[in-house]
Amino acid sequence: MKKKKKKNRNSSKKSLLQEKKSSRFSLPRTTKKQILGVVTLVLAIIIALSFFEKAGIAGKAIMQALTFLIGKAAFAMPLILVLAGLAFFTTRYQKFLGGVLLGIILLALGASGVLSTLNGQDVAVLKAGGWLGHLITLPLLKLFGLWVTQIILGGIIVIGCLIFWYLLKQPKSEVKEVKEEKRPSLIKKIFTPHFKVKEIEPKITTPIKLEPEVEDEAPMLELKTKAVPKKTPFIQYQPPPLDLLSADQEKPTAGDTRINSAVIKKTLENFGIPVEMSEVNIGPTVTQYALKPAEGIKLSKITTLSNDLSLALAAHPIRIEAPIPGKSLVGIEVPNRARAKVRLKDLVADYQFQHALSSLVICLGRNVSGKPIYADIGRMPHLLVAGSTGTGKTSGADTFIFTERGMLTFEELCPLPLNSETDFKLKLVTRDGIEETAKNYNNGICQFYKLTTRRGYQIEATAEHPLWVMNEDGSSGWKAASSIRKSDYVAISRGPALFGNKTDISDFKPSRIKGSTKKISFPSKMTPQLAQFLGFLTADGGLSIGKKRKIHRVIYTQANPHLLTFYKKALKELFGIIQFIEKRSGSNPKNKARDIVVYSKHLKEFLAYLGMNSSKSPQKEMPKAVREASK
Repeated sequence: MKKKKKKNRNSSKKSLLQEKKSSRFSLPRTTKKQILGVVTLVLAIIIALSFFEKAGIAGKAIMQALTFLIGKAAFAMPLILVLAGLAFFTTRYQKFLGGVLLGIILLALGASGVLSTLNGQDVAVLKAGGWLGHLITLPLLKLFGLWVTQIILGGIIVIGCLIFWYLLKQPKSEVKEVKEEKRPSLIKKIFTPHFKVKEIEPKITTPIKLEPEVEDEAPMLELKTKAVPKKTPFIQYQPPPLDLLSADQEKPTAGDTRINSAVIKKTLENFGIPVEMSEVNIGPTVTQYALKPAEGIKLSKITTLSNDLSLALAAHPIRIEAPIPGKSLVGIEVPNRARAKVRLKDLVADYQFQHALSSLVICLGRNVSGKPIYADIGRMPHLLVAGSTGTGKTSGADTFIFTERGMLTFEELCPLPLNSETDFKLKLVTRDGIEETAKNYNNGICQFYKLTTRRGYQIEATAEHPLWVMNEDGSSGWKAASSIRKSDYVAISRGPALFGNKTDISDFKPSRIKGSTKKISFPSKMTPQLAQFLGFLTADGGLSIGKKRKIHRVIYTQANPHLLTFYKKALKELFGIIQFIEKRSGSNPKNKARDIVVYSKHLKEFLAYLGMNSSKSPQKEMPKAVREASK
């Protein structure tokens, strides 16, 4: 009885799945093949009627095009298309469209080529075989001659016919293996032993009784044999029982939701934003208070009051969702006083998960209102794994990122106030390649770790930020930044890179200077020479500005004579500067380094426009103009 009940349950589940699948409209593959076959046959009929000028203007245009391309071989196209249409109806293959197209092309080209060779080398060739036939046969005739060319074209036609024959061939319903009895040779007859092989029946219907040799009486043993089937039946996978998982035990505590709603409404009204409070959704970790602002109120006014609402409610952090997806409301998410853990057992035991049509459904958790959320991996283009505060997904505001606008920081790309967010689309380089962002968040100030490698690479990350580390035994894995110790090997990303495309710097305008000053020229585009010049100044030079006197000085210090020569040449070619001060660096007479000093306010302003400043060596950065330029 239990087995019958299980079978009935399985059959009922299968019928439910079939009913759900049948509710969706989708054509089976056989129907799609038949539709394509009908379209092909209709096209063959249209071409055939165009021979007798009974297919209208479209048929006449099709006939003219075919005659221009393949000449008189166009009269064979209806037959070729009929073969293609029959292939759609009779073929046993699932993917065969490429073979059908190849067969049509080979037969058409082969026929046009043969007709071209049969009409000699005069103007009638174009009418007989068309332009395609003429273009095919022209090199073949020059290389092989007439007879070999016709043999090659005949082979092409045969190949096309073989393709259609293979597509139209029906498979045999049953394949029987026939073993032919071979007569043994004379030597085998002499030396082969003569004995008979007796077949043993696979089934033993009667039980075999075994009598024990021991004199004491013992119960009789019965051994029953069961025939083993040739093919093992399919065993359906049985998932582990849900009793292994823990159920939800905690309940979230949101406090007095009526008082919180009144506080939110009063706080917004104090800033001149009248609202009407709506529903309240209590989730596992946060409680969402939905409200509807009055007409004419900008949402940006509400989103900028997150800190004021956090102070009024004595809760931090507060997230403002403006608007709520699918609703014309604004949601204010306040953290619960007591959070509840979302456990897997209740999500898996839910009716929606148990009766899902796909086998690749995963549990994502619960939304703000406590409703379970599931996703089908088979339909998702990608899977984004996000985490709460402290799970290692934060980057510093001054972190350099390879983007399509150049190697810039977060502050340079999209500056945001604290505890705010905005829609922000930008292509950047990640661990998995080039991806596109959707939003930018500023969650406030966090504690960062600064890691420096032996080769000078620096990594800034939060305590939980994962880094790829090689262990002492040679194995690799992820490790939090706070757990990195001295002598650990950390992987540095050398994957794909993006570069900016800003090379125009012609919008620079120097300030006016009283008195007579020598004018200098400025480059209008970022060039490799200018980028190298900025690199030299960033590494071994800088801008020096006096505080008491307005001294504008650009200084470069170097001991290598080749680099000094390049710097002087760059000053002349880029800015037209040939007058400068060159002296020994410092007061030590043994010092071989030289200082090249240029006093120019306009040069200093131009370098500051490109992103240079008068910072000390530890605070120096690559100029912004170089990071925004192309590779």
